[in-house]
Amino acid sequence: MASIAIIPARSGSKRIPDKNIREFCGQPIIKYSIDAARESGLFDRVIVSTDSDRIGAKVAGMGATYYKRKHAEDEQPMKEAVAEVLFDSRGLYSHACVLYACAPFITAARLREGYDKLLEGGYHAVFPVWRGPDIERSLFMQDGRIRSRFPEHDQENNPGWPAAYYHCGAWFWLSVPLFLINETLVPDRSWGVVLDESECQEIDTEADWRAAEAKFVGRGVTV
Repeated sequence: MASIAIIPARSGSKRIPDKNIREFCGQPIIKYSIDAARESGLFDRVIVSTDSDRIGAKVAGMGATYYKRKHAEDEQPMKEAVAEVLFDSRGLYSHACVLYACAPFITAARLREGYDKLLEGGYHAVFPVWRGPDIERSLFMQDGRIRSRFPEHDQENNPGWPAAYYHCGAWFWLSVPLFLINETLVPDRSWGVVLDESECQEIDTEADWRAAEAKFVGRGVTV
């Protein structure tokens, strides 16, 4: 069964300029995703889908194939970039893994774990999650007040709620035929690979970037 890795890397990030190719702990951040994909040994092709010739030229030297994206508007969902690649290569791949360009904590071992779970469980999609705080205990602030989001649970001490999990924002394993029908990264029959919180980091602001570098150095991450 042939598999493809797709790394969407739109240019024009406003909060972090040149985000996808900015130096992160000594190398362009996108290289961590490319290296993990190649190291996993799972993929027949590793493609970077981008609207930028500059990004395309840079990743070509990292062992990835440059795919020139036709549309890359600010609000375009990631699934549309994935669909563009898969429709162009229809029939060639049974499985695809969508890797985030700014996800330096991705490892080859976790990619292999996700792939195994996809096949063994018969899932349509598998992606990494981390266990976080109970959403039933969450608060919100509005109109000058802080309130319980779920006040009906305020007096419960041992409720036995199901564990709350949150998406790590790193990768999605997909069944290609089912994705081309449903065009969603999270179909009904999805499952998660549970990661430690130290393996996850949102990188949306300069503060996030600094926190990610500190976490990365502290963990001594390798692919």
